Order: sequence, then C-alpha cells, then structure tokens
Amino acid sequence: MARHYSTKDFFRQIPNALLARYFHERGLFRDMDFAAMKETRPDELFSARLELPDGKRNAMDTEFREIFEMSCEKVYRIHGEDVLPSQSL
Repeated sequence: MARHYSTKDFFRQIPNALLARYFHERGLFRDMDFAAMKETRPDELFSARLELPDGKRNAMDTEFREIFEMSCEKVYRIHGEDVLPSQSL
C-alpha cells in the first residue's frame, strides 16, 4: 500500500541538517537557522518554500517525491543481491 505524500510531512521526516544541506547547496534559505528549528517542526521552512517561484518549487517537489518513493520501496536480498519486488528474478 502506497503512503500518502505531502511536502510538509516530507520535511518533518527529514533531519534539519539534511534539509539545510539540500537548500544551501542550491543557494536557498542561507539565512534560515536550521539548527534552531525544532526537528519535525518545519513551519518556517514550509512558509519560505511557498514564496519561491512555481517552477523552482515544482522542480524541488519532483525531487522530494522521488526520494519519498524510494523510501517506500521494499527491497529483498536474494543470493546477496538487492531486488525490488517489481524486478523479475
């Protein structure tokens, strides 16, 4: 069963240090104090993200959704190989 995705929930699940790294590598939110932001409380970040142009926000959402989907996949180890259920054996 697929899990529901939302950007706000995604931000809650990712440690602040990784969120800071992601945004800083893209030159965004450099003056936001990610260390002071409470874990699982990304309200300031979510609000700031809404101020970005649609194209930039949509591109990020695509990346976030891909990361989320990978975290939902089940991986089985068969004879020392990682196999996704969608792969044929």
